[in-house]
Amino acid sequence: MERGVRLHTSAHVVLELGRGKVLWVCDGDGAQVTCHAGALWVTGGDARDVVLRSGESLTVQRARRALVHAMHDSRLSVRPGT
Repeated sequence: MERGVRLHTSAHVVLELGRGKVLWVCDGDGAQVTCHAGALWVTGGDARDVVLRSGESLTVQRARRALVHAMHDSRLSVRPGT
């Protein structure tokens, strides 16, 4: 069973995730995930897992959705693909 918050990427959003919380980025192809504080584990689409630390970004490729897991209390933004 999938647990966590689901986010459809129709608008740019900034949010906080507590340690261990999960965010599903739906309609994620081309979405940019940026870590502003903490650390995030991101997976989806291109069969690789990436850890983002503060100031780092990832553009989701070839994915209808991506999983973002907060490894620590984190602040992040998600910008929809173009």
